Formats: sequence, structure tokens, C-alpha cells
Amino acid sequence: MDWYINNVMENKGIFRIISIILGAAIIVTSACLIFFIYEYRASEDRYEEIRLEAIPYREDAASLTEESEDTITYNPLYDINSDYIGWIEACEGEIDYPMVRGEDNEFYLKHDFDGNRASCGCIFADCEYGIPFEGALTVLYGHNMRDGSMFHSLLNYKDREYCLSHPFFYITTDEGRMEVQIFSVFKSDYADIPFYQGEILSDAYISELKGLSMYDMGVIPEAGDKLVMLITCEYSTSDGRMVICGELHGD
Repeated sequence: MDWYINNVMENKGIFRIISIILGAAIIVTSACLIFFIYEYRASEDRYEEIRLEAIPYREDAASLTEESEDTITYNPLYDINSDYIGWIEACEGEIDYPMVRGEDNEFYLKHDFDGNRASCGCIFADCEYGIPFEGALTVLYGHNMRDGSMFHSLLNYKDREYCLSHPFFYITTDEGRMEVQIFSVFKSDYADIPFYQGEILSDAYISELKGLSMYDMGVIPEAGDKLVMLITCEYSTSDGRMVICGELHGD
């Protein structure tokens, strides 16, 4: 009988310890979830403030034409961040953000447009290339955020119908608003993405990107054109990426 009582008491002690551990785990997990939800919401609220502040500038830039002698005299976004290079719109406005180019490709992975630390980061151009939208290729990176922000909506391009019905995205700079026509959409491990460092776009590189595309977009850029490549994480492989390639018009 004494053995039985001791065994029961011992088991109760074990159960109590397990309950305490599970309770603590639930509290910590809940706290982390609340923190991330708050951070996501705060980040998106701040980007909405920036969108509103940028409306006059974006409207002025959109009105510029190749024949126009007008220029942008004031851009408030430079007052917020001198690394600003332009604005991107895609996926029916689900992607609607300022873009930057930093001194490296690490800082804006974890810092927002204000330069504050944030898991959403900022849309940024690969610093290994020249002046964005002036060379043969401009590469833009953005996080695939769980709340649907940043470049998450690029995953919609895995669907053929969506891809064919959304063939354009748009870039706004101080030179005006430019249309980018998509010609290649593919998934790839990051190490296998073909990048291009030449000064003038080649037919061979265009053919390589076209050959990787999941769908025929009916568009074939020509040698000498300018391309924009959008890249975000895609989790079907351990280091997967979703890649959208477009031909820049109106530059």
C-alpha cells in the first residue's frame, strides 16, 4: 500500500511539472504571436502613412511624358530615406511600396523604409548592379510575409489564369511612371537563378529566362532592352524563390 501511495504521489508530481511546462510554452507562444501580429500591423500602418504622403509626388510623376520638359521639383520620400529609388505597384495594388537601394543586400532585409528594425523589411534593389532601371537588369527583393504584405502576392503568379490576366506591374521614379510587361515567371532555388552582369542585354539571356517560364506570356524582349526581376521566397523547396521577370517600357 505504501508503495502504491508513493507511486501515485510521484506521478502527480510529474504531471504537475509537465502541466507547468506546457502552460509556460503556451504563454510564450501566445506572447510571440501577439508581438508578431502587432509588429505586422504597425509596419503596414506606417507604410500606409507613407503611401498617403507620397500621393502628390506619384501623381506628378505619373503625369510626366517623354516629350514633357517638366521635372519633379520636390519628392518628400527623400526626406524620409535618402536611399529611395522609386515606387512599385503590382497585383492590383496588393504590392504598393517605396523601394530603396542600400550599401549592401543585408540591411533592408530587417529594416523598414524609416530605417527602423522590422521583420517586414523594405523592397530593395540589389546593390551589386548599377543605377536601378538604367542598366540591362534591375533586381528587386521583397519578403513573402505571412500577413500578405510586401512581395507575398507574387505567389499568385503560380496560377496560370492569374498570371495571364496580370501581365504588367509599374515603377514610378522621378523620371515618370513606367510599365513593366512580364515575360517570364518561374520557381527556382536561389543558387540556380540566372543573373546578368552585362551592360547590354543579350538574346541568349532572354532565351534562358523564357525557357524557365512556367507559362508562355507571349512577350519576347529584344537584345538591348531593360529588364526588371522581382524575387521573393517560395517554400516548395528549402531555398526556393518565386521570380517574375519583366521588360521595362517608357524609360
